[in-house]
Amino acid sequence: MMSRIAVLVHGFASKGGKGSTDKLRPYFEAAGYRVYELDYGWTLFPTYTRANKKLALSWVGWARALAALQKDLTGSDELVGVGHSNGCPILRLSAWLGAPFTQLVFINPALNTKGKKTRVGLKVDKIHVWHSPSDKAVRVAHWIPWHPWGRMGAVGYRGKDERYRNYDKEHDYKVSSRTHGDVFDDDKLPFFGPLIVEKLEP
Repeated sequence: MMSRIAVLVHGFASKGGKGSTDKLRPYFEAAGYRVYELDYGWTLFPTYTRANKKLALSWVGWARALAALQKDLTGSDELVGVGHSNGCPILRLSAWLGAPFTQLVFINPALNTKGKKTRVGLKVDKIHVWHSPSDKAVRVAHWIPWHPWGRMGAVGYRGKDERYRNYDKEHDYKVSSRTHGDVFDDDKLPFFGPLIVEKLEP
């Protein structure tokens, strides 16, 4: 029986994760995870701050119930949130509001690099940040008024929370991922997919 859960959360305007986070499913399943894909659909661009908060709030109770059921069935409470781009602010806020994620994976996160909008709950043991310095999407989004986004996806986490781990996927590996979503391309994912899962192990 699968004793761990991975929750995949796509980014802005990504067709429900079909070309991004959903493609991570086989790598997590191969490692023994039960996988759920959370599709939050499309939201008008100017309303993303409000929409993200509503989604995060709605997921807290759901995540608690899921973790409790998993613990009853398997004895494990490992619940991993895996987000790309705008999926990362939703997961981050959900964890801060009480969703019992034990680890978070942020892939090119549209998050600030430090400060209150990087805080997560005490239940979270580690936050894994996969970033690319050439990610222009998050650098540009950083300057858009009234948005919930930042440039962590380009420069990584810059705060003092020691639970954060940065992985420069543009420069530090034999396969280079330079843009906001090319890690999901067919020539890169076979390398990075297993690696993303591997970093979750103790």
